[in-house]
Amino acid sequence: MKIKRLLSTILCLAMVIGLVPAMSLTASATVCSSHYVSIKGGTVNIGDEISLRESAYLQDLENGSDYGVQNTYSYSVSDSSVAKITGNKLKFLKSGNVTLNIKHTQTFDKTKKTSTHNDTVDFKVAVAQVIQTTTIKLDSNKFVGGGTFPEFVVTSDSNCKVTEATFYAEMCDYYTGDKLPAYRSGTVMKNVTITLKPETGYVFAFGGSNDNKFHENTVYTVEYKGKTYIPYVKHNTEENEMVVYLDATFEEGAIYQTTIKDLEAPYHYGPLDKTATVEGALEVVSIKYTMFNKELTSFAKGDNIAVVVRVKTKDSTNKIDPNGKAYWMEQKIYSSETTAISDYEVEYGFSYRVDARDEQTIKWADFSIPSVYTGESLPENAFSATDGIKVKSVTWSPNDEKADANKEYTVKIEFGKKDEFVYASDFAEQGVVSINGERAKFVDESTSSGKFKNIKYYAEATFKPITVVFADPSDNTTTTTTTTTGKTEQWVTGTIVGTATTEGTDKTEDSNKEETKKEETEKEETKKEETEKEESEKEDTKKEESEKDEKEDSKKESGSDSSSGGSSGDSWTEAYTFTFTDVSSSQWYYTSVKDAHKMGLINGKTESTFCPDDNMTYAEAVKLAACMNILYNGGDPNKDIAPGKDVWYSTYMEYALDNAIIDDDLTSKANEKITRKEYVYIFSKALPEKAFAKKNNIPTGSIPDVEDEKFAQDKAIYLFYRAGILAGNDSKGTFSPNSNITRAEVAAILIRMMDSSARVAAPKDLGK
Repeated sequence: MKIKRLLSTILCLAMVIGLVPAMSLTASATVCSSHYVSIKGGTVNIGDEISLRESAYLQDLENGSDYGVQNTYSYSVSDSSVAKITGNKLKFLKSGNVTLNIKHTQTFDKTKKTSTHNDTVDFKVAVAQVIQTTTIKLDSNKFVGGGTFPEFVVTSDSNCKVTEATFYAEMCDYYTGDKLPAYRSGTVMKNVTITLKPETGYVFAFGGSNDNKFHENTVYTVEYKGKTYIPYVKHNTEENEMVVYLDATFEEGAIYQTTIKDLEAPYHYGPLDKTATVEGALEVVSIKYTMFNKELTSFAKGDNIAVVVRVKTKDSTNKIDPNGKAYWMEQKIYSSETTAISDYEVEYGFSYRVDARDEQTIKWADFSIPSVYTGESLPENAFSATDGIKVKSVTWSPNDEKADANKEYTVKIEFGKKDEFVYASDFAEQGVVSINGERAKFVDESTSSGKFKNIKYYAEATFKPITVVFADPSDNTTTTTTTTTGKTEQWVTGTIVGTATTEGTDKTEDSNKEETKKEETEKEETKKEETEKEESEKEDTKKEESEKDEKEDSKKESGSDSSSGGSSGDSWTEAYTFTFTDVSSSQWYYTSVKDAHKMGLINGKTESTFCPDDNMTYAEAVKLAACMNILYNGGDPNKDIAPGKDVWYSTYMEYALDNAIIDDDLTSKANEKITRKEYVYIFSKALPEKAFAKKNNIPTGSIPDVEDEKFAQDKAIYLFYRAGILAGNDSKGTFSPNSNITRAEVAAILIRMMDSSARVAAPKDLGK
């Protein structure tokens, strides 16, 4: 097969070399014809054109051999007044005889040899017939408002045709403006330029000088819609064209269809877009959203609503057809109803089913509950670690007053959404829930598939109580177990009986005793060190006691704290006590909240409650950013800045403005909930750029719901992902920029900002 292909290639090349010189009066290719000029001589007419080839390339690769052939052509004519070459076109201008000279050069890639062949083709140019018709009649469809540009045609037997119709808007009596690329309803025309050319073999009658300019013609007239126009002819036989300028005005017409642009689709609990644009002579009057003819101020996923857009004409030039329709470009749907308000104003109704945006959907629910101990009451509370999810109830089966060591207990956590969130449609199908970090059973007891309020979702898991029995002090045996959180309990002097359903750790008695002694020794040493440190810290504290008491009194009067305007906690330089009863050690944010509180960055709503699921406000975010900036620069936020007198956040707003942490005074929306993207943007300016050293490779566009870095907020989000401060709320790194942020999430971000060792890796499925 390869030999056949090689022989075929050689044969083709041989024919290329041998046949080209044979081109004569009728030059055409018989082999590999796509690489040759095919020109036939003979009689042609004035105005005819012939296409000429400039170059071609033939390549055949076989076993690494290259037999490429480069063909190039050059042309000239014997009389340029009879025929003219322009680019790759040969055009015949007047009667006479002319010869086309062809120079054909071949270059072979392998041998680098070149051969040249010269050929000629003779032409006889016949005299074209002069168009004898003196009146050329034109016609077109009507110039109707709201329509398209009319098409012009020659209706008389004049052996010519319309090649171009150009439309101009009227500017003044003696000047026509720019060309109109498309018709806009309501535009009044005063000038249309029509270009005419003869059919093949014909020419217009010329007279006067050959100066390549248009002159008023004395031979022909153009008739259009009962009116006669004088055409103009260019006195150059090479062009051979004629133009006529027509007066034409649009008639009043009814606009049948328009396009609605820049109208965002409504989404679950989203804002109502009340702006849009329309084309041409129309303008938008109003936009409203209705259900059962009642106007809506909000809507939820699954609502079947009507988006009603009212438009009117800018003037009375055009009416609007009440049977017409509107096209909603963003959603690619036509209006389902048109209601006429008047001849010049209508309402277009679009049927639309509301959906949810990605950042509003929830595909994973994670919960935590305290450990279950024998003899103690079963926990009544559970906590959600998933933004947008709240716990509705906790039930146990059996529902004993005290946990029995010989029983297993099943907890059933009913959960629901917060108002600004909605479940993704695939949540019930996947059933992805966890309790204390371990995959749990998902239970769907929904009574309908309608709105979320009719849905009942549960997370279910089984636990066996942990029994702790303290032995005689002389008995130092110790065992270990795994709690319901999946983490190992601290060592306890005595014997622990009973474990959770997850696997525990078994140890021999001798090993347990030896490890217990070692642990007790370490505890004694640690206790001694802590006592010495506490005494030293208390001594230092006495020096500042007066100043601190004064500052604490000021804070209590203002009712503020480092995060929410609540009560202020103790300075982290003193002996530290974690007092929040609603943040247990089993919760994912426990360490972050504790460390942030210990550093003086964030406090509780009260001395005993942190309220981890509450959302942050703009004022709280500004205060946190200001405190973090002070702490980073070696100051103490509990000493260096005091709450404002009139409103507690005024001093923090002033500090943030002075230190370029915020761009504008945010007092007007101080008590509004801050979005996640705005929060990150403010915090990105609380610390210098060097504080955000790159840890992860996060390409632009890899965060699912932050597609680019066009805006400052988007750049700040990518900065935090790259620094390991953010990782999103799922394995793909989804950020949910427009949702609100909880106090628990804020604590985690604060610690990662201030402690680079706490920063995290990129999400494993980012960009997939």
